[in-house]
Amino acid sequence: MVEQTPPPKKERADISGTGLKMIGSVRTLALRKALEAKSEDADPWDLVAGLLLALNANNVHIYGCESSSPQENAVKTAMEALFPEGELVRDEALIRRHALESLGGFMNCEVSMHSGSGMPAELLGCLFDADTHMPNMADDDFLKTYSKPGITRAVQAHGLAPLNTGKEMRAALLNAVGDGHWVPEAAGFAQAIGVWTEEVRNRQGRRAKWAALKDDLEAGDEDGLECADPEDLEDVMDEEGGEDAGDPDATEDEPTEKPDLVVPQELVAMQAAMGGRLEILRI
Repeated sequence: MVEQTPPPKKERADISGTGLKMIGSVRTLALRKALEAKSEDADPWDLVAGLLLALNANNVHIYGCESSSPQENAVKTAMEALFPEGELVRDEALIRRHALESLGGFMNCEVSMHSGSGMPAELLGCLFDADTHMPNMADDDFLKTYSKPGITRAVQAHGLAPLNTGKEMRAALLNAVGDGHWVPEAAGFAQAIGVWTEEVRNRQGRRAKWAALKDDLEAGDEDGLECADPEDLEDVMDEEGGEDAGDPDATEDEPTEKPDLVVPQELVAMQAAMGGRLEILRI
C-alpha cells in the first residue's frame, strides 16, 4: 500500500480580511485629512491630475444622462457654489476648496468591489502626501488581525527578534513602539507606486502584442484565408484572462497538448479592434 503525502498546509495571509478593511478605513481618513490640508495652497495642476485620477476610480461612473450616484450631492453642491447663475465664479480659493471637497467626498480606500475607489485613491494619497497623516497603528485590535507569519515579519521589520507566539510578538511590538508612531508598509500609500507601475507595464505589454498581431494581419493576404499564428493568439488570450485563466477545475494532471487552433483572419482582426471585448473560444 502506497502512503499518500498530505498536501502542504496553506499559509495564512499576513493580514486578515478584517485587517485589510481596517487599513482601508484608516487610509480613507488620512486621505481626507491630506486633501483638507491643501485647501489653501493646492497646486492647480495637482488638482487637475487628482480629478483625472478620480474619473478613473472604481466607484466613479460617468453617465450621459442625469442619475443618482454616491458623489452626486458633493458635486452638485460645488456646482451650485461655482455656477450660481450659470457663469463660473472665478474665485481661486473657492474653486480649490470645492474641488478638494468633491474629491474627499467620494474618493476612498475602502475594501469594496462596488464602492471602493481602488488604486487611484492610493495614488491620490501619494500625490497629496497622505502618508504623513496616517495615525499610529500599533494597536492590539489591529495587530490581532495578523497571522503568526505576518506578525513575525512585522516585528522583524521593526528590528525585533521573533518570539514563540503571536501574542508575545504583538506585546513586544506594542512595547517597542510605545508612544511612538508605527505604520506597516502594507498599510501606507507609498506601496501603491510599485503595484501601479507593474500594472501599467502589463497593460502596455498587452497593447503592444495586440498591435503587433493587428499589423501582421494587415500585412497578410487580403482574401481572408490566412490564419493567425495559434501561439501568438494563445499568449494574448492567456494575459487577457482567456479560456483557462482562473479555471478552478483545471489541474496539472490534464493533458497539456492542445489541438491546432485555426482562427479566421477576419475574426482575429475583429477581436483586436474590439480591444479584447470579443472572446474566441475553442470547442
